[in-house]
Amino acid sequence: MENLKNDLNQSITELLGPIDSYKIERLYQYILLLHHWNQVYNLTAIRNPTDMIRLHILDSLIIEPYLSGDRWLDVGSGAGLPGIPLSIIHPQNHYTLLDSNGKKTRFLRQVIRQLALSNVEVQHVRAESFNTSKLFQGILSRGLGTLEYMIDLTEHLLSDQGHWFAMKGHYPEEELIILKKNKPHIRLQACIPLDMPNDINRHLVILQRDL
Repeated sequence: MENLKNDLNQSITELLGPIDSYKIERLYQYILLLHHWNQVYNLTAIRNPTDMIRLHILDSLIIEPYLSGDRWLDVGSGAGLPGIPLSIIHPQNHYTLLDSNGKKTRFLRQVIRQLALSNVEVQHVRAESFNTSKLFQGILSRGLGTLEYMIDLTEHLLSDQGHWFAMKGHYPEEELIILKKNKPHIRLQACIPLDMPNDINRHLVILQRDL
């Protein structure tokens, strides 16, 4: 597995520049945990640890340059993507990982324990039923559903000056048209094409309220 760690280090360096070796080790251990648990719990369709570097770790961290704020909600977190990789890269920020699937939240709690991630908490609950006294500056989603659906689930959790960050494949033109029609108070701040390896189509949609 040493080649896996070297590949991870090289890939992260190409994406973000050199980072602390301790963070690389944590990302590496996260891949090993995901690979191990995936054999029993079917957390992700990606089975090969090498593919997990590109399709999970890099896919999560490619949005990092566009994020700002220190209190984040990863809604529909699943196996912890993008929340776990981002929490490792930014230990000064706090991340809440929310998912209604019990086997996935059990895995996430195990990751937190084994990697000693003091800046991460897990909520096993549906997003529309979750409440908090301290609202989030940013809400992340990766494959949750349509933009309108994401807003419906989480608008009560976002601070007034906060932003939604939705990771999409192709440019979501139809979703944006429907969102503008049905939720005119939600404004598109940006839709950024992301330069993923192997010509994988990725866009980051950034939304905010018109106050």
